[in-house]
Amino acid sequence: MWRISCVLCGNMSFPMRRRLLLVEDNVVAAAAIQLALVDQGFDTEVVNLGRQAIGRLIQSRFDAVVIDLTLPDLDGGALAEMIRYDWPDLPMILMSGYDRPARLAPFLENRLTAFLQKPFEITALVSEIELRLSRSRESSGRASTSPRHEVKDTRHV
Repeated sequence: MWRISCVLCGNMSFPMRRRLLLVEDNVVAAAAIQLALVDQGFDTEVVNLGRQAIGRLIQSRFDAVVIDLTLPDLDGGALAEMIRYDWPDLPMILMSGYDRPARLAPFLENRLTAFLQKPFEITALVSEIELRLSRSRESSGRASTSPRHEVKDTRHV
């Protein structure tokens, strides 16, 4: 866990909470996972759609993203591929109640990406997040904060 020192507090340091983006359309599952992750020391923001996830990643910095593969607006695998392209150093945990899709096998060879089958223990999720965060720091020093190229908002008003 990173630490940040307070100039006014002398040598004291306080843990800096890691920020996660949880992409889960099932509100009950999202609330349960969010509560458990917050309890484990993660600031966790929830979005229910893939397009919302892209918007939040453009607007704010997250240390990792947890994605359900079954979303109503985008395939979770396609979302993960978009995120990997634009934020190559951002750790991702993919999750699904279904078997891991074979098409994701090459994608999951990336050291910053993992797959968990639902249901899972929260300790398994936390372990995967911590492992991917550690690998991200090893490879880049810190997760990317901005996309590789300009991502345009294509919504119509």
